[in-house]
Amino acid sequence: MIRVLAVGPHPDDVEYGCGGLLAGLDRERFEPHVAVFPPVGRDGGALHGTALRVQEAREAAAVLGAAFHELPALAATDRSGAVEALTSHFADLRPDVVITVDPDDAHPWHALVADAVREAVFIAQTPEEAGPGIPAQLLHMAAYTTVDFRPDFYVDVSRAFPTAWKALRRHVAGLAVTPALGHQMRLVHQTAGCRASAELAEGFRLSHDFGQDWCAGRSLLFRLLGGPHESPPRPGPDADGVAAPPVEAPARHG
Repeated sequence: MIRVLAVGPHPDDVEYGCGGLLAGLDRERFEPHVAVFPPVGRDGGALHGTALRVQEAREAAAVLGAAFHELPALAATDRSGAVEALTSHFADLRPDVVITVDPDDAHPWHALVADAVREAVFIAQTPEEAGPGIPAQLLHMAAYTTVDFRPDFYVDVSRAFPTAWKALRRHVAGLAVTPALGHQMRLVHQTAGCRASAELAEGFRLSHDFGQDWCAGRSLLFRLLGGPHESPPRPGPDADGVAAPPVEAPARHG
């Protein structure tokens, strides 16, 4: 099974940015997971509605058909704590693909988590006794506060969007805080759909961090996610005239 993990800085970020992709994955080939940081105060302490927001995220993940993971509560500036928590989670779960928000997001906590995910993906793939392994393929998605997001490819989620929308509507407390979230989610998916020649789509940006170009080739990603609207690399002779090997999921250590 190919393990796909979406990491949300807040509850509702995953449903907004990649809910359609997760809901539409073939369950005979893919194992979707959602990991979320709970919303907390400046010092990392729980707020009045923290438990409710986490419960809503758990219910939303169930709607998407994904396993749910609650990450530790952290102060808004605790980057090292985020890296440590994510590294441990990635090492235990060993995902093949990790999806999170864009590092250029306007929300400081979103940007911190995106940066921490990038570092943790690399650290988690390094075995204690061997050389570097193959890191999880890292993708970035749009969020409510993303500015000037430019995807590398789109995935048609027209058929899966109703499930993603149903999952987002589970976030009653979250939508009370950001009532325009649902409206913007529809607009973003419609705009992406226009660019992808589809009714509704989700856009993703490839990470080019150290090690990402080792991830069993970009053709793995295109085949994993089922027909994005960009031309995927095709197997064929390389520069030396040698046929490219068939694409397989990257091996996990452990």
